[in-house]
Amino acid sequence: MRARALEAEVTALEAALDSGEAAPSAAEAVSLAERTFLYVGGRPRQVANLRRLTAERGGRLLSHDGGIEDSLSLLPGLVGQSDLVLFPVECVSHEATAWVRRACEACGTPFRPLRSASLASYVQAVMPPVSAPLA
Repeated sequence: MRARALEAEVTALEAALDSGEAAPSAAEAVSLAERTFLYVGGRPRQVANLRRLTAERGGRLLSHDGGIEDSLSLLPGLVGQSDLVLFPVECVSHEATAWVRRACEACGTPFRPLRSASLASYVQAVMPPVSAPLA
């Protein structure tokens, strides 16, 4: 099961980062269509990379550190602005996870726990699958 999850993440990451001349650029092939995501927890340096990748594809990434410096009471307002809430299970507190779940249920916003705080896990969760070109 873990092998399949890793394979799906690698496939999504390759599709998002592929910029070969035979295929459309990643920005053209994979669009986030002005969607807004909230990323709770994670590693600060990685969040900056996720934000840049999201913006390059037409989306917006909000972030909350999970209660380290940002107050947990800010989460409901951020959830209300989001189309999807994500949190890496390895890099977020149980308390922040509980806040996220309650706020998402109250707002009707979907949330998705991520296997890790990696770029591959994020890409696999937010990027729509890229269809294979028709022959």
